[in-house]
Amino acid sequence: MSVDGINYLMKKNKITVYTGHATFATKNTIDIAKADGSKEQIETAKTIIATGSKPSTLPGIEIDKKRIITSTEALELSEVPKNLIIIGGGVIGLELGSVYGRLGSKVTVVEFMDRIIP
Repeated sequence: MSVDGINYLMKKNKITVYTGHATFATKNTIDIAKADGSKEQIETAKTIIATGSKPSTLPGIEIDKKRIITSTEALELSEVPKNLIIIGGGVIGLELGSVYGRLGSKVTVVEFMDRIIP
């Protein structure tokens, strides 16, 4: 199974995905500039801003972008891994873990704090 499963989940749950550089024109209107130069405007009552993250590093662990990856590479995997260990029980880690869990991965989350989403 490939990560096309993420696109499948979006369609299955009737989620429309817009890709581009977005700005608020008003509190309910969003302008989207797409990579091809075209523009689109959408109206919405509620908005979730999911702009991404900057991964942290840990001493002694080298991110090789093959076996040890960041959330960026996790979104670009060509196959769903059988097992996945996520270091960090924050929002991004748990979100990716839940997606891969629904796609069939056995997911383990390791968190330094005494609870997830500390």
